[in-house]
Amino acid sequence: MRLSRAIICLSLFLTAGISATLGGTFARDIAPQRTAWWIVVVGLGSAIRSMWSIFSGSGLRPHSSRSVAAEALSLFMLFPFQTITPFIATDMTTNYESNASVLICMKIFAIGSAILHVAYTFILISLAVLTVPAFDADVWRRDIDSSPSPFPLAIIFAFFCPCIARLFPATRSLVTESVPLDPLRSLCLPTCDPDCHVHGRPKTAASDAGEGQPLPTNRRAQPVLPHMLIRIPNSAELQSAIHVELPF
Repeated sequence: MRLSRAIICLSLFLTAGISATLGGTFARDIAPQRTAWWIVVVGLGSAIRSMWSIFSGSGLRPHSSRSVAAEALSLFMLFPFQTITPFIATDMTTNYESNASVLICMKIFAIGSAILHVAYTFILISLAVLTVPAFDADVWRRDIDSSPSPFPLAIIFAFFCPCIARLFPATRSLVTESVPLDPLRSLCLPTCDPDCHVHGRPKTAASDAGEGQPLPTNRRAQPVLPHMLIRIPNSAELQSAIHVELPF
C-alpha cells in the first residue's frame, strides 16, 4: 500500500506541477485568462497536497504516520475543484498559433491530474467505507501505510460476496458461516423423558441405543479460530518502549 500510494501521489505532483507551471508561464497568451489562473491555483494546491502526503506518511521520517481520515479529507477538499477542471481546460484557447502545442500539453496534464485525483479519492473512500462493516470499524484512524494494509481486499470480498468467495480456495476460509441460534432443537437428547414435549419429536434410534450409557464428561468442542490479520509494528512503534513494573 505504501509503494502504490507513493507512486500515485508522485504522479499527482508531477502532472499538477507541470500544468500549473505551463499555465503561469503562458497565462497572458491564453483566452480567457481566468481559466489559466484556475489551472495554476488548482495545480499548485494538488501538488502541495501530494508532497505533504508523501513526506508525512511514507516513512521518510522515523516517527511519521498518516491516518486514512487525513488522506481522505485532504483529497476530498480538492475533489470539487478537480471535477470542474476538465470542463474548464477544454474551453481554453490561445491568442497565438505558435503556442498551440503548449496549450495542448497544458490541457493534457491538467485533465490527467484531475482524472487521477478523482479516481484516487473515489477508490480510497470506497475502500474505507467497505472496510468498516467487513473488518475494522476504526479504519479511519489507522495508519494508511501500515503493514498489513488497513484495507484487506480478500476479507472485504469474502464479506460482501460470500457465494463467489466460496469458489476460490484463497478466500473460502474467510467466509463467515452463520451459526444457528438453537441447533438440533428438534431432536431429543438421550436424557429426555419418553413423553418429551420440548423438542417436538421422539427420540431417535441413536438416542434409544445410548440409554443406560454414561454421558461423556470429557467431550470438548473444537475451537474456532478467528481469521484475523497480524499487524506488523511500524517504525514509530518499533522505537517506542513499553514500561512494565513487576510487583515485589
